[in-house]
Amino acid sequence: MPAHFELDRSQRIVHSRAWDELTDADLLDHQAQILRLFQDGTLDATWAQIYDLSAVTNTLVSTDVVLRLVDENPWPAACLRVIVTPTVLQYGLARMFQLRGNSKTKNMYVIRDAAEAQTTLRKAREQQHPVA
Repeated sequence: MPAHFELDRSQRIVHSRAWDELTDADLLDHQAQILRLFQDGTLDATWAQIYDLSAVTNTLVSTDVVLRLVDENPWPAACLRVIVTPTVLQYGLARMFQLRGNSKTKNMYVIRDAAEAQTTLRKAREQQHPVA
């Protein structure tokens, strides 16, 4: 399966990544796994996600599945999410997801460079919880 995630419990970040050929089934399976983690209490609204698509060589994702992912999005609106999309197609699909998600994706960032992901997440967390 060319999609995987690891939980960084100390930072409360889900590090998701995909590689090679990314399909509708991969994204649906990934989202189902994340949903189970929310349902069993492993994840909550204090977690963030970085989803890195940098190693994807072929994106075979339909707009119908992107819209389904929006409708079934398990992430609470308060969660910060960063999606790394180095190709124009990936960027467009991620922005479609972001725009269609409305309030549930207001804390989602779509960026093009994997090196920026941690910095983007750190800055977003600082904005959510400024140090007094």
